[in-house]
Amino acid sequence: MHFGNEGFDAIRAENIRKALFNTIFVGVISAFLSVTIGLSLAYILLNVRTKMKTLFSIIFMLPMLVPTLTHGSGLILLFGNNGIVNRFFGLKTQIYGFWGCVFGFVLYTFPTAFIMFLNILKYEDKRQYEVADVLGVSKLRQLGGITLPYVFKSFTSILSAIFALIITDYGIPLMVGGQFKTLALMMYSDVIGLSKSTGSSISILLLVIAFSALVIELKNQTKPEAFNAKYNLNRYIENKTVKWLSRFFLTIISMFIILYIGIFLIAAFSKAYPYDLSFSLDNFTKVLNGSGIKYLKNSVGSSLGIALIGTCLAYTFAYFTTRSNKKNIIIHVLSICPAAIPGIVLGLSYVLNFKGSFIYGTILIIIIINIVHFFSPVYLLAYNALIKINKNIEDVAQVFGISKLKAFKDIIFPTTFITILDMFSYFFIYSMITISAVSFLSNVNIKPISLMIIQYDNTQHLGNVAVVALVILAINIFQKAIIGLVKKYSKIYN
Repeated sequence: MHFGNEGFDAIRAENIRKALFNTIFVGVISAFLSVTIGLSLAYILLNVRTKMKTLFSIIFMLPMLVPTLTHGSGLILLFGNNGIVNRFFGLKTQIYGFWGCVFGFVLYTFPTAFIMFLNILKYEDKRQYEVADVLGVSKLRQLGGITLPYVFKSFTSILSAIFALIITDYGIPLMVGGQFKTLALMMYSDVIGLSKSTGSSISILLLVIAFSALVIELKNQTKPEAFNAKYNLNRYIENKTVKWLSRFFLTIISMFIILYIGIFLIAAFSKAYPYDLSFSLDNFTKVLNGSGIKYLKNSVGSSLGIALIGTCLAYTFAYFTTRSNKKNIIIHVLSICPAAIPGIVLGLSYVLNFKGSFIYGTILIIIIINIVHFFSPVYLLAYNALIKINKNIEDVAQVFGISKLKAFKDIIFPTTFITILDMFSYFFIYSMITISAVSFLSNVNIKPISLMIIQYDNTQHLGNVAVVALVILAINIFQKAIIGLVKKYSKIYN
């Protein structure tokens, strides 16, 4: 049977419409679940007396230290046709399709929501709760009448940010989507497969959706307020039923994450997962004795460069937009705009604009695109920290003959030092795990190790995928540990 161009175009348009619906539907469901879980975990850790809070916090952050493709691989290793859960319990659960994508997206994004809510709730003024206690208002009514209204705008803002993260990711649908197609996955398939040139039209759709989410996020952002440490004392909920349910919830989420990380350990150290689970280092040998070491050096080297240069740029931009007497609204808007550009769209635009230039095919273009890709969240970290510092500090310093440079060195920089470390850490981690922005720009010389996951998944070498995931996770944990030590022992911090 022969189809003319009009027939193919009609089919193509219908596929795009279906993918658009899938993208919005899975994005809304996944984002709502992710943000709800993140808020619940943050609230419990701050308001319910629980042991091992630090350990729980570390466990909840682990999924954000590995590439999104790894989340799909982990779900396959657990719940796929030959997954360890199905084989052990004799089940026939299917992880592929809509619910597989939802599961993967929630696992991917809830740690981000958790960290955001933890930071917001940590600085909530507790005086209104003291008044409520005096008036005999129950903890449940305090939750509904004080806490939820306080976090409502933040909830909407974080929901929009998580939604944007989800709709622009193609890694999870690629691994567990099956016949469930999203716009990001269609765009990736078109560009990689060199099929009909519809990547640009799909990228416009993604850009519009992501930009709309950003507008909602910015509209609902609350202005940073000065924090009164006197009223930051936690007032724990002592109800036994609430404490039991809260600890049960924390334990269930933690156990699943541990199981998720543990399956990578099993697969990585197995001779031939899932058929032969005997101990072997063959997977590590195959990955690290091949091109793995080279790609690992590419990732670590570029991530350090991205973190160092990007942190300096983002902090400088934030300093001028918050400390200058002039309204630097243009710089502020330009600094936020990259958040509305999906990584896969950014990567395609760099291919179209820089192909043939002196930076194309070099590590420099990887550094540049990742700085642009992750610039907005890091900029906002610095912006929100600097805007809390009284703008009159420099003027008062000048009255006493102290230069602005010295005021910055002795007051502003020490005050925001912890934020600077967090900025560096954010750039490094996301540069290590990113796939979308660099997938179209990498070659054998500058390829990051995260892209090896696609290579090994295509050949069904799940043990090798697990090794790559564990290597990236180990490096990111090591980096977080170093940052933690610097925070703890720095003279500036103390």
